Formats: sequence, structure tokens, C-alpha cells
Amino acid sequence: MILPENLNVDECHSRIEDITEEYMVIAMPMTKGYPVIIPNGSVVLGRVVSKGQVYQFESRVLGKRISPLPVWLLTLPTNIVKVQQRSFVRLDIVLPAKMQVLTPDNETDEASLSDNRVFTKNISGGGLCLITGEPVDIGTQLQMEVEIPEQEVLRVIGRVARVEKPQNDRQLFWIGVEFLDVSESIRSRIIRFVFKKQLEQRQKQI
Repeated sequence: MILPENLNVDECHSRIEDITEEYMVIAMPMTKGYPVIIPNGSVVLGRVVSKGQVYQFESRVLGKRISPLPVWLLTLPTNIVKVQQRSFVRLDIVLPAKMQVLTPDNETDEASLSDNRVFTKNISGGGLCLITGEPVDIGTQLQMEVEIPEQEVLRVIGRVARVEKPQNDRQLFWIGVEFLDVSESIRSRIIRFVFKKQLEQRQKQI
């Protein structure tokens, strides 16, 4: 379960205890032996496995109950999406970024690109797509920095998985990059950012 950014805990594990016509009951999440404290009304992002399939959903905290077991009461799941185990929700967003080609020894190749300042086309917990003025060979490893609003600059290494040229008359390329050995803390930061932006977009549509 992914929690709001203003908490000290990025994510936690729980289990579904009961589902009624009005709400869902989950075991109170714990971290380092202590219960996770979260304000009522907070929106959380959950993932649950059922019959070998992974489903992602949104819910809102209604309250807590201590007896007979410590639990959270959540609204019934909304925006349920079926996902694969290794797939992540993708957010279309333009963010300033930098990229640098890595040599086989994981050293930066300073002469590889004339201008390493680029922009993202989209981003997810598993990778991103860069908008560049030059093509990059599939399989190339890149060192990247992405400027995510209200966060520290994100520094990751990835491998080019696909290259597209959306317009034949323009020197413009879409470089799809999958992350390599990204830490779970960085991945959680990205997922929470994607989740937050999706919520903002849905609220604007209401």
C-alpha cells in the first residue's frame, strides 16, 4: 500500500479482514513494530493479489478501530486496474531532465551527445520516455537526472528499450528507457508522485 507523501512511511503491508456494503476493513499496518498513523480522509493506493492476478485500486481512510483487532476502515475500492506483476502505472508529464550515455565500464561518455538536456514524455515506477533531438541505440545504458516537483532531483540508470521517431519531418525522438537496479525508495517516490498527479487530474475533472 502506497501512502501520502506527508507521512514518514512511504509504503506498508496489510491484509483485507472484511468487506461490507459500505466499507473495507484491513489489518492496521505496522512499521518497526508500531502502528502507522494516518489522518482520516487520506487517500491511499493499494495493490492486492487475487487468483494470481494483481489489481491496483484507490481508497480513502474512514477511521480506525482497536477492538477486537486493530484495523483501518477504508472506502470501497475505486479506479480498480488489473496490472501485471512487473508493470507500473504510467503518467504522461513533461519534466526537465538530463541524460548521459554510459560506457561499458559505467563511466559517462562526455562526447556521446551534443546536448544532454532533455524532457520526459512520461514516467512510471519501471521507467520513463525521454524526448530528445538525437537517436540513441537500443540497449544503450543511460545515466539520468529528472527534476520532480517538490522532491530532490531523481538520479537513476536505465537501458534504452525502444526508439521512436513520431514525425518524419522533425529531428525528434522518443527514447523509452527501463530502469536498472533502481532502489525501492526511489521507485516508491516515483509511484507516489504518479499517484498524486493522477488524483489531481481526476479532481479537476469532477
